[in-house]
Amino acid sequence: MRYALILSTAIAGVAILGSAAAQAGTYAAAEINMRAGPSTRYPSIGILPEGIPLNVFGCTNGYRWCDVEVSGRRGWVSAAYIDIDYDSQRVRIPAYAHLVQDPSLPTVSFSINSYWSHYYSDQDFYDQIETWDDIDWEDDAPPPGWMPGW
Repeated sequence: MRYALILSTAIAGVAILGSAAAQAGTYAAAEINMRAGPSTRYPSIGILPEGIPLNVFGCTNGYRWCDVEVSGRRGWVSAAYIDIDYDSQRVRIPAYAHLVQDPSLPTVSFSINSYWSHYYSDQDFYDQIETWDDIDWEDDAPPPGWMPGW
């Protein structure tokens, strides 16, 4: 019994620390697809309603796509459709990255094998990981909603 109590306390502590690493004050700026990777060519894993709070773990170089968590699900959303609280207003993440000298959002990359193994091994599309691995997402055109000058 004591072991179970210690284990559950440790798991709760890790859960709290894990969420603390995510950026608070971020929201879906429109109804938007959450995808299994940082490109419109990856499968959609759901549609997020406008205004839903997001936990942002980081964004790709150039702040085009962000790794997010919503209601326990991880995925990727175009940064052009994520608002962040800044200076008493909400601004889109790419605009925020240009306004701030040192944005609080870390830059992250994407490795399909580790990401999908961790979050999507129970999904139907996981069996086709080799096909999806051929996507060269870093050379994609800017994602939907991208504005000139970002």
